[in-house]
Amino acid sequence: MDKIFYLIIFLFILSACNGNGSTDYSEYEDVLSEKAGYDVHIVEPHDLTLTAANITTDDEVGLHFSQVDGELQSGSVEDDRGDDVEYVYGPYAGDSQYRISIEPKTDDFQLEEHKADGMEIDEINGHDVAYEIIDTPPEGFFGTISLDELIIHTNFHGDADVIEDEAIDYIEILIDAYEN
Repeated sequence: MDKIFYLIIFLFILSACNGNGSTDYSEYEDVLSEKAGYDVHIVEPHDLTLTAANITTDDEVGLHFSQVDGELQSGSVEDDRGDDVEYVYGPYAGDSQYRISIEPKTDDFQLEEHKADGMEIDEINGHDVAYEIIDTPPEGFFGTISLDELIIHTNFHGDADVIEDEAIDYIEILIDAYEN
């Protein structure tokens, strides 16, 4: 009987600690989707949590993920381009380890013309992805995903030796979320 009790306790603890928590962000997805005019999906990277979700005046959605969410920031916030940003979630203080921006794809968009120097283009899950791995500070993975109707820019900070596999895995999940 004791073994069964301990097994149940173990399974309960295991389920409470399982994964990254997969918080339900459907309320924020709905608000962002309505404001942007396209479907927005918030997909948490492994072991990271959403710390900010915003939309700019040009319908670009920004998502920021970090290991630990800090104190809720207050006051008016502008992004580095000076555009007004409306936050629907957060922002929470702390450094973002994964940043994603999503924007509608224009008819004349060509990934080859918009990729940065040093980026290579590979096909991931049937879509072209331009990316570059930077091994000098700030280390990370920087990429652009060309979907059927959207462009997703990624900025993943971390050790260049390990971030590539994690970033590619996450990009595969993002493509599945947005194309299915």
